[in-house]
Amino acid sequence: MYRRLLGLVYPILCFLSFVLCLATTALWARSTQTLDRLRSGSATRRVTLHVKDGEVYLDVATASRPVWAPGFQRIHASPAQFRPPAARWSFAGFEGGTESAAPPVYGGSVVVGRRFVALPLWIVVVVSLVMPVLWYDARGRRRAVGAPAPDAATRAGRSA
Repeated sequence: MYRRLLGLVYPILCFLSFVLCLATTALWARSTQTLDRLRSGSATRRVTLHVKDGEVYLDVATASRPVWAPGFQRIHASPAQFRPPAARWSFAGFEGGTESAAPPVYGGSVVVGRRFVALPLWIVVVVSLVMPVLWYDARGRRRAVGAPAPDAATRAGRSA
């Protein structure tokens, strides 16, 4: 029973992983031309997800006093309109950092702290492609094992 359930669930998970790979590849291609932002938060805390230049940035900003409109926003803009904070660490496209400033937009009286992490989309594509490739390889091996050898097939054809 367990093997049968696994035999049904594993191909479905492989298919969903392949769909994730295709969707991420499309998002990666789109991110070279446009900037997409999803933003949500309260008056003193804002969480933003940026997709730009093949990377996904998660940015959490906190303000010392209420300055932002609460709610949810979806923004499409030019990639030049977003500048991530300077990264404190960077490795293979992964980045992270913090920044704290009193922006002149708020009269210098509000301190805004930002923390961010950047994830390259190529890693999502590679990781989400592993499971479908393993499934396809195993499927090909099962077919090769189940197929009769060439001389067994000719012998079976002669005796019939």
